[in-house]
Amino acid sequence: MKTSWQRFAVAAAASGLLAVTLLAGCASKPKPEKKADYSGFLTDYSRLQPATSPSGSAVMRWISPDLRKGNYTKVYLEPPVLYLGKGQQPTKQVSRQTMDQIVTYFGNAQREILQRNGALATGPGPNTLRVRSAITSVRPREQSLKPYEYIPVALVFAEATKAAGERDEDVTVYVEGEVSDSQTGELLAEFARMDKGPVLPNEQTQLTLQDVQPLLDKWVTEFYAQMKNLTKVE
Repeated sequence: MKTSWQRFAVAAAASGLLAVTLLAGCASKPKPEKKADYSGFLTDYSRLQPATSPSGSAVMRWISPDLRKGNYTKVYLEPPVLYLGKGQQPTKQVSRQTMDQIVTYFGNAQREILQRNGALATGPGPNTLRVRSAITSVRPREQSLKPYEYIPVALVFAEATKAAGERDEDVTVYVEGEVSDSQTGELLAEFARMDKGPVLPNEQTQLTLQDVQPLLDKWVTEFYAQMKNLTKVE
């Protein structure tokens, strides 16, 4: 006859297996951000459609057919701004100073890659696109429970570490932007994107620019690849 502890262990294992099965069935590609996460920076969000970036990240974007038809060879880059949406204010973990550093680094990296390839314009002009963008949120989120943490004993431990502020924190960064004809002002493309950045050990760990640099570098590389794909930028 099984002891009460053996019966508990079997039940716990079964619960854990069920949880893993359910989680596996729900697994899918990352979903684009919710409308509630939009900041209001863009002119029109209604045209955004789900798409996938070259690296496989989920994005929301709209591209006008007129962008491909144009003879755009240069990009006038407005300095990116920090445009925080509702509920996205700085915190002790993600300071305003760090947010400003992220925006500055992002803009400098965009400018450098355009300049290095001879595509940077100093101002509006013929055959020139205007690009404006904003970092709209930098925020940590507690990591979801791992499948094994759905086993009752582990679940109790997970909740205890959460209460103590010891669970890992995923940092999510949001960016929005739009592309227009620099002379006519015609809107040619819009995008909104979020990506997971670094994982912080706990909610006491402060985010630094260095933590986010790999993600920003990926964005800049994909930004330039998209410009080359859609225009005559070299």
